[in-house]
Amino acid sequence: MNLHPSRIIIAAMFIAILFLVIGCDKSPTGTDNKGTVDTVASASKTQEAYTEMETQFYTAAKLSGGVSDAFNKVSFAKANNLYRQALQANPNNAEASFGAAITEILGIYADTSVQGIVKRWQSSGQGYAVSPQMFQFSIPSGTKDMAVPTALLGQNLLKILKTAQNDPPTISDMQSVLKSAVLPHIDYAIARLTAVEQNPAFAMKISGKMQGNPSLSAVTLELTEVYLMDAMVQFMKSTVEEFLIFQFTLPSYTNGAVLEAIRQTNTTFFVLGADGKTHATNSKIALLATTGKIRSAITFLEAETGDQSDHIIKISRNGQGGIRQSDLDGVLAELTKAESYLTSTIPVDVTNWGTEKKSYTIQVNLGQFFNNPPQNPKSDWFPAYTVDTTAHGALLFNWQAQTYADFNFPDPTFGGIFPGMTNDNLKKLLYIDEAFAWRLSCYVSANDDQVSYTSVSMKIVVNGKTYLSNPPTYIETYGLSGFYESLDFMIMDNDGGAADIYAIINGVEVKLELNRPAVVHLRSYNYLNADLSLASQHITAQPFASPPSVALNLNLYDSYKIERAGTGNFSVIDSTSSYPINTYTDYNVSRGQTYRYRARVYPVSYYYYSSDYTAARAENYSNTVTVTVP
Repeated sequence: MNLHPSRIIIAAMFIAILFLVIGCDKSPTGTDNKGTVDTVASASKTQEAYTEMETQFYTAAKLSGGVSDAFNKVSFAKANNLYRQALQANPNNAEASFGAAITEILGIYADTSVQGIVKRWQSSGQGYAVSPQMFQFSIPSGTKDMAVPTALLGQNLLKILKTAQNDPPTISDMQSVLKSAVLPHIDYAIARLTAVEQNPAFAMKISGKMQGNPSLSAVTLELTEVYLMDAMVQFMKSTVEEFLIFQFTLPSYTNGAVLEAIRQTNTTFFVLGADGKTHATNSKIALLATTGKIRSAITFLEAETGDQSDHIIKISRNGQGGIRQSDLDGVLAELTKAESYLTSTIPVDVTNWGTEKKSYTIQVNLGQFFNNPPQNPKSDWFPAYTVDTTAHGALLFNWQAQTYADFNFPDPTFGGIFPGMTNDNLKKLLYIDEAFAWRLSCYVSANDDQVSYTSVSMKIVVNGKTYLSNPPTYIETYGLSGFYESLDFMIMDNDGGAADIYAIINGVEVKLELNRPAVVHLRSYNYLNADLSLASQHITAQPFASPPSVALNLNLYDSYKIERAGTGNFSVIDSTSSYPINTYTDYNVSRGQTYRYRARVYPVSYYYYSSDYTAARAENYSNTVTVTVP
């Protein structure tokens, strides 16, 4: 059965990630205080650092080669060192703390080991590129910077799970660099921004040169922007911590080692790390800090008074430009919604989902993933499977369950992420049923003037059990007399049973005749084309004496069997098609004899669709005509 685990992983986590709107707060310790306070020296170093940072920002603004080119030609290392010296002289220097935080984050990507993992992460994207967004950092300028970056977090989680199957050596190496070379920078920046936030009067001028154009007027950066920058860094931290929850250890990179690592019983690869719970907790804390810092930014912004004309972010008042209060209210509402997904169980309406295309209300508690990460996702989350490799080294997963009833997730709630979820609902939501079922797609049509088709559905009877078709997925009508629609069945049992198929037309059951017997074959897929049109009731007959014959004008375009009766019962004398010739001539008659004729529509097998079915109404006869051969 071709049901790859990546499909289950992606579909299962996608349900959660659709609603991943979460964020956090942490107040790390650590300063650069190493001696007596010297405010004069600290101010001097701060000004020197500002000038250096200004130059680097200006240089970066003039480059056009993208991120890689910028970090080859721009370095914030000198400015960062000067800001650190300023903090050594005066740990309470808020501007130095802010500058140290900015240059610390901007210096992350310049680290060659970090550049390497970002490039490898991009190259390992199966079919798509992943940009190094976790290291993107800028001065915020409006409500667009107040959104919780949920999509990226979700993409990262999916990426971890997919890469765990397809490229384990890479993800293991990346974890090492993230832990040793990235997290320390992030934690330091958070500590510095936290120190700045303790000073409500903090303000810093951003010169035109730093904006990339010396002719521009300077703008003022205050705690509104500081809080938003802190939110960006907190989200970076959450993302990195998320990458470190699971352990991906391999003794070697051979096919045999990878094969052993992916087995469900393996305890060193794709399992909760020794400090995995700590990283999970830290990720959740940082997520909540993301929303908390954005909320603090709005609170500070709303409390500001006085002239704000040169502020980077300001509220529109008295006709002045800026952010509308209604936009801020909208952001606050979204923050509350985001936090609720992580701190409580939320009902989520899922419409038109799964093979049945039904609407579900599922319960989601994303916080449970961070509160209780699985010890071994391979066995805790997924049904039993075995794994092998092809001659080319590709991994092959084989589910042990052979029936839909036996295919079950060990915990359909995924550790409480989906409280109350059942295996039956989860399997339907993830389309597992279609992998085990006999799927029959029925294309039903009619085009005649004898019936007004106001309601059409279908049913199948196998060994006395009745199955009703799902609602139509497509309907096209031609006035009252014609229609075309698509109906389908998902049958999970009665493997090998013979199926009787019926159309229910305007509430009346009509048995269908098929071109060949229909048999249930689980884990297979068939089409059925059913023409429900009634046979023509307008055929006519013309006798001829020489040679003795009867010409039938069929007045119907279909495949049919010609039946004839003399003094006895009707019997089939031929089968043919009325297209492209709509007449049939019977030469096997005698002069002076009287005959009755009728045509019965029957389904034709199309040799190029040998696995499919065609159907027509059973016993679908035309009118009867009587004729005497002269």
